[in-house]
Amino acid sequence: MNKKLLQLMLAASVCTFLFCGCQKKDTDGKIEIEFIHWGGDSTYIGCYKDRIAMFEKENPDIKVKVTTVASDYDTKVQTMFVGKNAPDVLQVQPSSCTTFAEKGVLEDLSGPVKESDLDLEETFGGGMDGYETDEGIYALPDRGGTTITYYNKDMFDEAGISYPDKDWTMDDYMKACERLTKDTDGDGETDQWGAASTDYLGTCGPLILSYGANIVNEDYEIGVNSTQMKEFMEDYNKCYQNGWIIPYEELEKSGSNGDNFFAQQRCAMILTGFWNVESYTKMDELNFDIAPTPTQEIPAAWAMGSALSINKQSSPEKKEAAWRFIQFMTGEEGQNMLAQTLADCPANLKVLGSDTFVNQEVNGKKLSLDVIGLEQSRVKVDGISKGAYSSELTGELQSRIKEMLLGRETVDEALRNMDGKLKKLIKYYK
Repeated sequence: MNKKLLQLMLAASVCTFLFCGCQKKDTDGKIEIEFIHWGGDSTYIGCYKDRIAMFEKENPDIKVKVTTVASDYDTKVQTMFVGKNAPDVLQVQPSSCTTFAEKGVLEDLSGPVKESDLDLEETFGGGMDGYETDEGIYALPDRGGTTITYYNKDMFDEAGISYPDKDWTMDDYMKACERLTKDTDGDGETDQWGAASTDYLGTCGPLILSYGANIVNEDYEIGVNSTQMKEFMEDYNKCYQNGWIIPYEELEKSGSNGDNFFAQQRCAMILTGFWNVESYTKMDELNFDIAPTPTQEIPAAWAMGSALSINKQSSPEKKEAAWRFIQFMTGEEGQNMLAQTLADCPANLKVLGSDTFVNQEVNGKKLSLDVIGLEQSRVKVDGISKGAYSSELTGELQSRIKEMLLGRETVDEALRNMDGKLKKLIKYYK
C-alpha cells in the first residue's frame, strides 16, 4: 500500500470516529487550517517553517496558515476564543492547556489517540501529565526540553572532580559547588563560583521534586509545608549563604545573568534549559558538556516544553485536518526534523533516544545528548504548572526563595510565608 493511500485511509478513519459531520472535500479544493504559536520570526523559522512545509507536501489537500504572537499570548488567545475566531491548532503549555480545557474550548483527543494506537507513556513519558485530566486528553507534546546541568569540563578537570553522571546526587552537587568556588587572582574576593542558581522555578523546580516535595499536589492543595520542602530549602540556602553561588548583587552589578556568567567562564555550572546548547557550542573557548539535574531521593526533571491542541469551536472538517497536522508534528518524522535543527528539543522519547539525535554534533562539538532523553523520561509535572493560577503562584514562590537567599527571611520564615500566601492565592481559583 503506498504512503499517499494510507494517509487518505487514516484521514477518513479519523473523520468517521471523531469529527462526525465531516463532509467529503472537493477534489481540487484545499482545507485551510490556522496554527498559532508564541515567539518571533526566529521561533517560526527554527521550530515550525520546514516542518509545516513538509506536512503540506505530504498532505496536499491541507494548507496551514501560521500566526505568530510575540507577547501576551494567552490573553490574546483567550480573546479569540471569546470572539469565536480562535485558530484551529494552538500551541499550549500545561497552565494554559488546563485553563482552556476547563473552559470547554479545547477538543478532547482521547478518541483519535485511542484509534491511532498511540502509546502516550512510551512516546512522551511524564511530559503528558500537563495535558491530560480525568476528563480527557487535550494536547500532545511537540517541543520538549527540561532543566539540565551545564558544566565546565576544564574547571572540573583542574579541581580533580569527576564529571556529573546520570546518578549524581545533590550532595555531589553541593560538594562540587564548594570546591569549584575560588579566588583565582588572590585578591581576597571570589571570582569563580561553583554555580549560577537563583530563585527561578526552572532551576529550583526539579530539585524540589527530587527531594520528594511538591508545591501543588494532585488535589490542587498547597504542599510546601513538609519536611521534604524544608530539607530542600536548607540545602539550597546553604549553597548560597556559603558563597558557592553567584550572589544577586554580583549579577545586578555586572548587568548580566547566570547564563552569561557560565559563557564567560565565571562559574562552573548552571542549571537551566536546553536553549543554551546552540549558543554555547559556538564558543570555541568554552569546553563544556551537559548532565542531568542532581537527584536527592527521586529522579525528577522539570518540564519546559509545549504541546499542540485543537480548537473545539472549529468545524469538523478543520478538526480532522488539524488532527492530521498534530500527528505529523508530534510523530517521528516531524520530531526528527526538529531534532536535526536543534532550534528546540523534541518531545518524542523515541526520537530523543535515536542514534540520529544522540550521535549528532552541535556546531562541530560532541555533547552527551543522551542526557536530553533521560531527563525527558524523568519529567514530573507539579500542580503549580497546571492552572490559571500558575503565574501568580510561581511569582510568590520565587519571591519567598529570593527573600531567604538574600538573608531577609530564615528558612522557617520563608516557608511559613510561602505556605500562607500560596494558600491565599489558590483559593481564588477553586
